Amino acid sequence: MSPSPQKRREWLRFFAFFLIPILVLAAANTLLMRSDAHTYYTFLEITQRSDIDLALVGSSIVFSDFNANIITEKTGLETFDVTVGHMSMPGALAATRLLYKTNRPRYVALVVESDNFTKTTEDIQAQFRLAPFLRKHPLIYLRYYLDLCSQDQKYLDRILLFKSFFVRDLEDVRHTIAMHTNPEAYFASSGLLDGVGVYQGRGFLRYNAVGNGYDALRFTPLRPQQADDNPDLHEFSKKKLLEYRALCEKHGSELLVIISPNATAQGLGRAGFLEKNAALAEFCREESIPCFDMSLARPEFIPLLDSHYHDWYHLDGEGADLFSEKFADFLNLYLAGKPVDHLFYSSMDEYLDAIDFITNAWIDQSSSDGEDVFTADCLHGRTVTPEYAFYLVGDDASHELLQDYSSDNTYRCASGSLSGRRLRVYARPVGSQEALPLVYADLILP
Repeated sequence: MSPSPQKRREWLRFFAFFLIPILVLAAANTLLMRSDAHTYYTFLEITQRSDIDLALVGSSIVFSDFNANIITEKTGLETFDVTVGHMSMPGALAATRLLYKTNRPRYVALVVESDNFTKTTEDIQAQFRLAPFLRKHPLIYLRYYLDLCSQDQKYLDRILLFKSFFVRDLEDVRHTIAMHTNPEAYFASSGLLDGVGVYQGRGFLRYNAVGNGYDALRFTPLRPQQADDNPDLHEFSKKKLLEYRALCEKHGSELLVIISPNATAQGLGRAGFLEKNAALAEFCREESIPCFDMSLARPEFIPLLDSHYHDWYHLDGEGADLFSEKFADFLNLYLAGKPVDHLFYSSMDEYLDAIDFITNAWIDQSSSDGEDVFTADCLHGRTVTPEYAFYLVGDDASHELLQDYSSDNTYRCASGSLSGRRLRVYARPVGSQEALPLVYADLILP
């Protein structure tokens, strides 16, 4: 017996009560939320192809540092950067489940940073970028959402994404509509072809400006930090890594964990940075997951790339090319069953002992008994003894020597006598013959 018209209307009202708010929310999270063009075209390309052999999965370090085109050329494996800015384990699981909707890669390389396994939450920016594609797969999105909220309890914020990333003006709305309705035409005008960051396909975003790793450290000095958390891996992250392995095995993929490369100053200056990497590598060994720490690569394998960083984390295009060529060489050896341990330092201590240079310097100012006291310091390898020279630098780049190179890292002068001047300290290892080493820091006096 069919339901009466009144009963059908009641059921329609019941479904409408839930359906209408869901549709309104979906529209708001699409039209009233800013779009990330690079992520959009990365995942659009993933869903339009089915030939990916090697998936490199991870955060912005993947799309910045791993040139999938070079890796494809050198290994013969169709390589793709499955990458979202700020993504950690929950996002990696969601993105890889989405990848498996259209592809069955033979290998999955999960590229991680030390923070991925010691922080308890994933930045909401990763969800914002993934959302446009995950909404098409509600079950994947629901699992992702519950993973995120189980850690930070931001149930409402992670539903109302548009509140956190609200459009700045109507032009943002127009861009979103154009990208979704005519992606080919929009791509040509998006800036991804001719901006500083150029999308070169396979998820790779090439940074075309020349890296300024040393300059970045001069103006924002990275100093030794006190340990602010336990380097032990968070239990949630360990659980999710094992879940990730099971996901790869279920779909016939071989999993590798790759700890990302980093600027030397990160390991020297950030408390627990290298210890966290070591803890992750040890956990992978215990679970028989192949893990390789690119931050411990020997210079004979991967040359020093510090100058190629355009910030503390990401390589410029030339640096990405250099790294990707070496990474492809490593893959060719590993996948052929040949030894690769000789490419890496055997431990964190061996790596630290091998750093024979200074990464960056800085100057601190204090006052005492009518004197201004300027104290220099630097980050350096364990075997390095630094020495310092103090100069005044003019607007025309002229140098006036105040105190020549010595182990004395302090310069004193009458209080206020350097007002309005630029004080510069040069730092170099004792015994270096360079007249003006690259490593220096400036302090402009008020």
